[in-house]
Amino acid sequence: MTLMLAFACPASAQQASAWIPEDSVYAGDRFSLVVELGHDGAGESLFPHELLPDSLISDAGMRLPLGDFLVLSVRSRGERVLADNAVLDSVVYETTTFAIDSARVDAIPVGLVVRNDTTLVLAEGVELRVASLLTEADPQLRDITELAQFPRSWWPWIVSVLLGLIASWLIWRHYRSRRDDVADNIPSTPPPPPVEVALERLAELEAMDLRSIPDIKAWYVELTSILRTYFAERADVHALEATTGELIEELTRLRAGRPVPPEWIAALHDVLQEADLVKFADIRPVVDKTRLLLRSSRETIEHTERAYRQAEEEARRRAIEEAARKAVDPEEGTPTPHDQN
Repeated sequence: MTLMLAFACPASAQQASAWIPEDSVYAGDRFSLVVELGHDGAGESLFPHELLPDSLISDAGMRLPLGDFLVLSVRSRGERVLADNAVLDSVVYETTTFAIDSARVDAIPVGLVVRNDTTLVLAEGVELRVASLLTEADPQLRDITELAQFPRSWWPWIVSVLLGLIASWLIWRHYRSRRDDVADNIPSTPPPPPVEVALERLAELEAMDLRSIPDIKAWYVELTSILRTYFAERADVHALEATTGELIEELTRLRAGRPVPPEWIAALHDVLQEADLVKFADIRPVVDKTRLLLRSSRETIEHTERAYRQAEEEARRRAIEEAARKAVDPEEGTPTPHDQN
């Protein structure tokens, strides 16, 4: 700015002026600074911020010092045509000051470009009163006061505790899910065969003293439950839901697919029929006959299981022989074109 003032030359065809709408401001307040340039319209006005190169203007915004003033930004720029085709160009700056008592700028340079020549014109300086922030009771600035003491807030602690509880719960859920996954991957022990369960339950009945049983009906209910459960699982029939007649009829009808010997189907029928008489007809059975029914039940289960195992062994033997025959003659079993049609 000093260099521009040094090389400024007066020009009678141009007239520059500057003024401030406010009479006084407080330090740090923002106010307007108006700069005007009147000319004959043959040139282009250059105001102070346009006379400086871009490298001297901060990237964060304009910071143009003019005396005690600091130009922050350009609020507006205008042009007005006067009489005799004269032109009045103007710019309004947003300005502030941190001076004490008064702020002043001695001269404000404004340029006018006519073709390739630039003429500098100096606007007369302006002065602004800066009101004091001190009151009559405070003749001078005071030192910074101590920090105010506020009651301690418990909210941060409450939020921290809640966040800690949530984090603990999430960690617990994570490890529990991993533990459950590991438990799911552990192979479970297969259930014992139906014949083992049935014979074990029969052994418990055989160990009882039939003469001292207070409710013989419950004993017969357990006996029929053992037989029905075994045949339901081994022969794949509806033994638990069916009546005695329906169960015997289903075993007889499907005996070709389920190798239950017919003599043991008859023995099963005798045991279930006798048990029905005790359970539903209130007949008091003879102890010796009850023992015979118990022994017949065991023999029925054992012989039925032996028949099923023989049938399963025979099926495995035939499967092995079939596989060996196909291994010797791979084309055996391949359908012929006639078979495909």
